[in-house]
Amino acid sequence: MPNYTIATYNIRFMNSLFERNAVKEDKVDRAKDIASVINRRDPHVLAINEAANADEEHQHFIDNYLGGRYQVVSGRSRGSQNLVFYIRAPFQVVYVDEADNFYDPWNIDIDRDTVTERMRWERKPLEMVLRIGSGGGGPLIRFINVHAKSKGIFDVVDLARFETISLGNRKKLIAQAVRLRERLDEFLQESPPLPTVVLGDMNDGPGLDPYERQLG
Repeated sequence: MPNYTIATYNIRFMNSLFERNAVKEDKVDRAKDIASVINRRDPHVLAINEAANADEEHQHFIDNYLGGRYQVVSGRSRGSQNLVFYIRAPFQVVYVDEADNFYDPWNIDIDRDTVTERMRWERKPLEMVLRIGSGGGGPLIRFINVHAKSKGIFDVVDLARFETISLGNRKKLIAQAVRLRERLDEFLQESPPLPTVVLGDMNDGPGLDPYERQLG
């Protein structure tokens, strides 16, 4: 049975590498460093967070730094911190981004205080289904690229404001996790369910911090 390598990579504001659909002269070394990480792992499927917006920029990067061996799979742009996949043989695209309306804003009582809050994704997850092999009869596999809400606070604030923002960020992060779980539950109702891989930058780690404990 063949082995395939699946990877995820937050490239940290990849947009800043490019100007006029090419890597800026003063960013060539950084582009080479990023490419060396990808080439060393040599994944068949790579989920990129904080990706560049334009397919032309990705194609330039693939052609000039990754030997031209990847196809970019992008769906609809998520803005300045985009989500994309790079894939290579034997994987073939079946569909991408067909159900992004599931990730539209939704209502949830996240802290169970009988007050319903309106939540949204800063970056909607990017879904795609791939077929392994080019003959049309190979197995299918689904991927969901997620970049969840950051816990970070990047403005200078007083302590009271810090506490408020911190708790709000945890609410958003938990709400997004719950919404993603609902999407996975939908997939599990399929007969038979497709193998599904969730990957990306979850912006969370093991254990509960003090703000998460407040939410139970």
